[in-house]
Amino acid sequence: MDAPLKKELMDDLDRFVKRREFYRRVGKAWKPGYLLYPPPGTGKSSLIAAIANYLNFSIYDLELTNIWTNSDLRRLLVSTSNRSILVIEDIDCSVELPNRQSLKKLLSNGTGLVDGLEMGNNTKAAIMRIGLREMRAFSRLMFTSVRDSTFFESCGVADLITTCLGGRNRKVVEAFAKNGGKRCFDELEAELLQGQKLQWKTRLVASMEAT
Repeated sequence: MDAPLKKELMDDLDRFVKRREFYRRVGKAWKPGYLLYPPPGTGKSSLIAAIANYLNFSIYDLELTNIWTNSDLRRLLVSTSNRSILVIEDIDCSVELPNRQSLKKLLSNGTGLVDGLEMGNNTKAAIMRIGLREMRAFSRLMFTSVRDSTFFESCGVADLITTCLGGRNRKVVEAFAKNGGKRCFDELEAELLQGQKLQWKTRLVASMEAT
């Protein structure tokens, strides 16, 4: 980590620790949030361990792929100790815990439906624009320190565009819509994805049946 960035992080941590009484006084939870988005193998886990060591906090590693209801999440959070760091894996797959639905995949389903019904590029662009805005709002809710610049990097808008224009779900949903819903997802999946599998298929099937 660059020295200036390291100092900025340490200053932010020090400020957080010193302001516990301020958080209590204004009625806000005493917690900061950091969104780590570099690819695997770039030191995210080492950074988390360093932060925990610096603050003398415990670490809890939470995989939301193993959480199916809000009650499960609440029970786990209550069981954690004070002065601890909660590491949440795969936050982009956890927009709606009960439904296990990724917002990005939901948007790709929407753009596939738009293509299949020939509703035009303006409609598709609106879905992506509104979806990116929702992703930004959700990230800010979970991590108050997230920067707007993050959403304009490859992990943000570029990834969203790729998924919505060329993702496997988009392709299958487009075919589903063009066939008027007469061909099942299992059949389209086998024909179009060449061995790949639809993501969140159970939820996808339910949402299309309700449309």
